[in-house]
Amino acid sequence: MRILKPSGRGACILPHGVLFRGNAEGVIRKNLIQRGYIKAIIGLPANLFYGTGIPACVLLIDKEGGADRKGIFMIDASKGFMKDGNKNRLRAQDIHKIVDTFSHRADLPGYSRMVPVDEISDAKNDFNLNLPRYIDSTEPEDLQDINGHLRGGIPERDIDALDRYWKIIPGVRSALFEKSPYPGYSQLRVAASDIKSAIFSHPEFTTFNASATKLLTKWKKANTSVLKTLTRSASEALMSPSPLSASEALMSPSPLSASEALVSPSPLSASEALPETSDSSRSAYASKTSSASIFAADSESGGASLALRVSMKPK
Repeated sequence: MRILKPSGRGACILPHGVLFRGNAEGVIRKNLIQRGYIKAIIGLPANLFYGTGIPACVLLIDKEGGADRKGIFMIDASKGFMKDGNKNRLRAQDIHKIVDTFSHRADLPGYSRMVPVDEISDAKNDFNLNLPRYIDSTEPEDLQDINGHLRGGIPERDIDALDRYWKIIPGVRSALFEKSPYPGYSQLRVAASDIKSAIFSHPEFTTFNASATKLLTKWKKANTSVLKTLTRSASEALMSPSPLSASEALMSPSPLSASEALVSPSPLSASEALPETSDSSRSAYASKTSSASIFAADSESGGASLALRVSMKPK
């Protein structure tokens, strides 16, 4: 803090302990919060750095406009990584998500939010900046319905949890499920082996798929010729602006520049930069535990995806 100018900006990587330890550290932290110097906190995965396995965080300091700052932007990126030998490593998509979220101050449930200083200074928090206090990133528990397993039937809550799909293709729900004799449960109208074909042949799905395909075709027509004219040097220039220091990159409005500050020293290959799982069409049926996970995902042109957890009566 001493070496920064009154309008200076900086970033430092610290252990998570500085966010919640008391005594002298607590006094320093409270002072920084009250002055408005802390602009953002980014929680990183564990086992990321050589020499230690503990998780770290990036503390972004910005003295300029501190008096008017009413909140601290927090990002919990602790779950976005891949195993690389005996260490963890941030993938290209993990870095892009961090930087893009920070650049747009996006409020993503379970990942990021702008936390008001009033909430931080409240008596229950007492200037504690531990990320789990403000961002709940815990995975929802996979609840097993004993009645469904013993008597058969699909819990309505499991079907309701797929509401984002039913909003787009509401008729598919009634085509797949019907009321069960037991209150609060439904049962399949079709055989488990016919679920994928029932979804793909439904008029609502085919209409949506045609609409998505039309948009993709329109985009390809407008952009393919431009993309084909890009030379290797031009594409490298777009992806590799002038190198910035870590603190400069994190404060930069450009997501690409900022992401390069966090990326690992060795460039990622095309295969490493892509997600580890494919979005191609897939379907999985009944498991030994009498629960079946059924996925009907994108057709060849990339349409909607639908995931259904089906609790089936054991034989």
